[in-house]
Amino acid sequence: MKDLLNKYCKFFDIVRTEHEKRGMASGHDFDHAVSVANLAAIFCESLELKEFAWVAGLCHNADRIIAIDRQTPRRDIAKEDVAVLVREWLKSTDLLLSVPRIVEAVQEHGEPNNPNDDKIIVALKDADRVVNARLDVVIRSGQFRSNLPVFDPILLLNDTRGKYNSRLTIVADLMDCLDWGNLEDARFGVRTAGAKKMIVERVALLKQFLEMIVEQRREEGLVPYPILSE
Repeated sequence: MKDLLNKYCKFFDIVRTEHEKRGMASGHDFDHAVSVANLAAIFCESLELKEFAWVAGLCHNADRIIAIDRQTPRRDIAKEDVAVLVREWLKSTDLLLSVPRIVEAVQEHGEPNNPNDDKIIVALKDADRVVNARLDVVIRSGQFRSNLPVFDPILLLNDTRGKYNSRLTIVADLMDCLDWGNLEDARFGVRTAGAKKMIVERVALLKQFLEMIVEQRREEGLVPYPILSE
């Protein structure tokens, strides 16, 4: 990673400044982008593409940056708008021939798995999921979805209300993270050897954390919940 930092120092500083200008200090901050970039390079199963996966990882918050500027939901950001911003950042590099693949990886990183995914896209998706299964996701999810209640005391860990990425409690949002550790899940399971090795332990620890919430509430006499909703 140090070699990449030296090679792309100007680009690195540009993307960092873009995050800092918008006060992105929680949830999906620049440290998250660096973490994803680092793992994308490690996971990429093509030696010649590793640095491109790293660059794509640094850029992968582009849609969130645009959403902040426009004060609009991330889902409403057009992929072409993401491409325009990423291409602007990449002008500081000599990656002209690889820009289309890097841009596509950034555009597609939040989508379900596709068997036609480029190796850069596969590495970036895996890296984002593995980083988001790190235990600090418990804090980050609370920061990012601060308007949601932590828990539904009746549904416990069986809260499937809403849909993926739009759950109704923090704990339900965290439960979705467990899917990334299901190596049989064709839509959201990680695919590279490096990610598979790392994700299993992370998801197990996160699952244990969530189960302990229920057990501690059981100790307090709150499972089953004594107050039923009307």
